[in-house]
Amino acid sequence: MLSIGNSLIIFTLAIVSISANQEVPELVNRVKEKLANVDQLVENMAQEHEDMLNKVADLENQVDMLQEFQRRDNIEMGNFPKRDNENLESVVFKLAKLINMPIEETDICVVSRVLPNKLDKDIVRAQPVIIRFTSRKIRDRFFNAYKSALLKYNGLDEDYRTFYDKIMRSHDLKWFTAKQLDSTVPGDKDGNIFLNDHLAPRKKILFTKARAKARELGYQNVWVDDHRIYVQRDDSMRPFIVGRETDLKKMDMGDQGF
Repeated sequence: MLSIGNSLIIFTLAIVSISANQEVPELVNRVKEKLANVDQLVENMAQEHEDMLNKVADLENQVDMLQEFQRRDNIEMGNFPKRDNENLESVVFKLAKLINMPIEETDICVVSRVLPNKLDKDIVRAQPVIIRFTSRKIRDRFFNAYKSALLKYNGLDEDYRTFYDKIMRSHDLKWFTAKQLDSTVPGDKDGNIFLNDHLAPRKKILFTKARAKARELGYQNVWVDDHRIYVQRDDSMRPFIVGRETDLKKMDMGDQGF
């Protein structure tokens, strides 16, 4: 037979048990409410992060447009060997004669070599030469004359508008060489020279990554035209523009990615 004391203990425990059972649903509801608030907070933060990324992308595009505008009168000459006491203006005038595009001294603002990047470990490769003309009109005439002359040099159609169709997609062609622009260039320094748009820094990095991605995936053609980067898997596929880093992932899917 239970004593009164033991009965009180059992009764008290029963009351506590009933009270606890009644509080469980309230506790569960509070936890669910807290979790819902956390989910909403995470969702809001994810949206803010996406909005921030879009704003950064828009700012990068604006900077690119500004830098491209600043470079609209420029042409970049690549792979011309660097020499002590070099006279780059005379090289440009020799190139003008080679492509049959007469120019005056007043047509050129400045010809200079890009300063080496401290982070660039490739100390052998010569830094590009930048030719800045006095107007976009003269620059375009010079560039188009170069394309036309290069086509003619390869025995192709002289219409420069087919330049990228016939030259950039050909893997067996002749280029103008450094020695053609400066006869004093040593034989071991001679090599093909290339003229291109003067790309903004971010676009130049993107171009390098696009070429690397193209080699990885077996794309045949990667080129720049009017500051736009184009990629093409082969001649049967249409070319696509790579405007930002996210477009590099689209290259994995070929035509379906763009």
